[in-house]
Amino acid sequence: MLGTSSRSLQYDPEIERTARANRKAEKLAKEAARLARLEQEEAEASFYNSEEEHIEMAEANPPPPPRRTIGDYGQRNNGEVANQDFQPTNPVTFDIKNTVLTALKENQYSVSESQCPNLHLSHFYEACDYTDPPGRRSEINNFEQGDSETLCDAWERFKLLLKKCPKHGFDGLSQMQMFTQGLRPQT
Repeated sequence: MLGTSSRSLQYDPEIERTARANRKAEKLAKEAARLARLEQEEAEASFYNSEEEHIEMAEANPPPPPRRTIGDYGQRNNGEVANQDFQPTNPVTFDIKNTVLTALKENQYSVSESQCPNLHLSHFYEACDYTDPPGRRSEINNFEQGDSETLCDAWERFKLLLKKCPKHGFDGLSQMQMFTQGLRPQT
């Protein structure tokens, strides 16, 4: 059977510590293998004494480019201008109310031990409670089932829309009505 093991698993009361030790051992093994490979490459490189041979080797095997992260795509490359021309396809305009800004300015978080982070988060959520996400109510109100979407997937997506806007103000009957009106006739 797939996913079963022939040996029984033993209970490990400190599974996190064991996992951390396993990750550390794997990291050390990879580092040791990398160092051994570097030493071997250095030994092979020292075998060739002339500069011409070094140049030929460098031209034959250029090093692979470094792995890029998401943040690297917006930074300058080789003296080029940074990519600042990106425009989102659907730019969203929203308005931050003054009450939210003043509430956030009054309750700024400093990383001191005397300040409770949970209390700060409760004040933050309370301040952001004044704002409604733009267009969420209209998304719920104009819900439509996708072309290749099943009834179950459509229901899950509708519930997700309701969760994204907790202050939608629709009662259960109107929610069901909006959902059923958004379904395809074939469903």
